[in-house]
Amino acid sequence: MSAELLALLRDSSLAITLVLLAVLALRRPIRSAFGAGCVPLLWALVPLAQLAVLLPAPRTSHTANWITVPLETMPGAVVAEAMPALVQNWSWQPWLLAIWLAGALAMTLHLCLLQRRFLRSLGPLTPLSPGVFIAAHAAAGPAVIGLWRPRIVLPADFHQRFTPQQQILILSHERSHARRGDVIAQAIASVLRCIHWFNPLLHVAVPRLRHDHELASDADVLRQYPDSRRRYAATLLDAQLAVPGLPAGCLWQSSHPLKERIMLLKNVQPSRLRRHSGLALALALACGGSFAVWAGQPTQPAASTAPTLYLVNMEVALGDSVSTPELIVTAGKPFSIGIGNNTDGGGWRGEFVYDGDTGQLTRADIEVDGTLEVDSTLLDALNAGHTVQLTTTGGEELSLRIAVSVPPDSDIRQVDTPAPAYPAQAAAQDQGGRILLKVKVDELGRAADIEVEASEPAGVFDAAAVSAVQDWRFRPAIRDGKPIESWVRVPICFAPDGASEESCEVAQFGNPPESPATSGS
Repeated sequence: MSAELLALLRDSSLAITLVLLAVLALRRPIRSAFGAGCVPLLWALVPLAQLAVLLPAPRTSHTANWITVPLETMPGAVVAEAMPALVQNWSWQPWLLAIWLAGALAMTLHLCLLQRRFLRSLGPLTPLSPGVFIAAHAAAGPAVIGLWRPRIVLPADFHQRFTPQQQILILSHERSHARRGDVIAQAIASVLRCIHWFNPLLHVAVPRLRHDHELASDADVLRQYPDSRRRYAATLLDAQLAVPGLPAGCLWQSSHPLKERIMLLKNVQPSRLRRHSGLALALALACGGSFAVWAGQPTQPAASTAPTLYLVNMEVALGDSVSTPELIVTAGKPFSIGIGNNTDGGGWRGEFVYDGDTGQLTRADIEVDGTLEVDSTLLDALNAGHTVQLTTTGGEELSLRIAVSVPPDSDIRQVDTPAPAYPAQAAAQDQGGRILLKVKVDELGRAADIEVEASEPAGVFDAAAVSAVQDWRFRPAIRDGKPIESWVRVPICFAPDGASEESCEVAQFGNPPESPATSGS
């Protein structure tokens, strides 16, 4: 779990860093070309990038599931002793995760205290008009607070400090924040700061976000009151507050570059066509950038297209002989079983086909003493779970019952794993060694890929071990009734003739074997 969370933090932090660099580089050119009102939409790329990382990655049809499971003792090979370089009893991941959690909690506490301190500084709020309130103190506001129901908070001396014309401009500015959802945007930025508290670029970007919100509201005011540029500039100077920004709110504050705000008031407002074009461009950049982040994630395996497997349990009795064979079969493909000599009498053979969609046997050809039993009720009886009884020419009673179920999940098992050849030079020098391979077993049980994870001594037995494992056959791992492509660690020990048992002790991978064999020279 620690590894997955840390990987998610790493990927999301990288994605946010890249999109922040893009946004910081594009915000001024877009503002110059299309107006300040387009830039806040560009910032939507940042939370969208975080969301894109959380979404399931694109899937491919040929990517292996990584499953590391221990193998049981292999015929002719010895499971080696665990090598010190491969065993780590101490993991740094939980500690790193604890450090991240402590930092996230500290940042959350810091921002909550800032928000609480400002809200308490307002004192009792007096309603002025719908959605507009007067604070109890002169140093509070103008500001917009409230995530779900934005409220405009004005200072206690609002009517004495500002002229009626300035009051209209201030209210228009704050209503622009509320309409655009700037409070929610600031709250999202605060959440990202808590998650990525270790990313300095995010802390640098947040004041720029606030500044772009203020410039966008300034542009909205001038679009409504184009003849009030000088009066609005004077209002900006009169209403400055030397306080930090709110984690969830829009506060008229002096931390914004005031000179730039006043200089931008001199610019000619863009036409409606340019504004709409800028909004469309910003929206396209936000959507396209988030899609690029999602598509750039490492691909995940698609649902397996391997055939579904089923576990067939049989109860077969022929005379006094009773057996209960188990078979792993593929849906839609015939499987067969037989007992005795089917041609000379006293034997039988059956061939069956199971349909996974209907959950029924679709074929049941049973030959007794070489003669095919033609009876339509046989198939129905077997599908109903009944025991079918027949008689051979020798007079022996044959009974058969079949039960089919989904096989339980299982890991890779060896089927045909002959011991590797001992290198001639190592044998001549009575040299022993051990090697640990990582083998990708495909859905057919073949060694599709082999990697040397560690060897001792290095390079001496690598080729012999890899060559042998290439010809091995396994029973693939099964998940939800399907064979899957997966990985397994294969430890092999090479011990010269006459070597002591301690020289090639069993590794601590799963349960150690009771009597391992040795690949001898």
